[in-house]
Amino acid sequence: MMSFRAACELAHLVAAVAPVERAQNAKMQPNVPVSVIIFHGTADRLVPIEGSSTPFQVGPHRTDTSAADTIAFWVGKDSCSAAPRHEDTRTAPGSRSIQGGRHIWPGVPMSDNQVPATEIM
Repeated sequence: MMSFRAACELAHLVAAVAPVERAQNAKMQPNVPVSVIIFHGTADRLVPIEGSSTPFQVGPHRTDTSAADTIAFWVGKDSCSAAPRHEDTRTAPGSRSIQGGRHIWPGVPMSDNQVPATEIM
């Protein structure tokens, strides 16, 4: 979540961010475009892809923004195409979400997917 904040508040210093399984809950406005790649699994129960809150949160109660709303925010700020490129997320990068992905770093053995997040970043 801090990477989203850095992208907004330090846009003049940050070239790109790559949040993993996080929501952009703060309403901020970057003053310049920032490249963003977001990794988010469809089965994340800690930060649900559709937004909302969960009983699994640690710390203060929060309601997370959906991944779709976050993507729409950055598409608008960065003047990108609203049509995402989609590929089979079990084996290839480039999609809006990791099908079945849980709240775990994509591509590690326990993740049950082969999205090499670290390499893509």
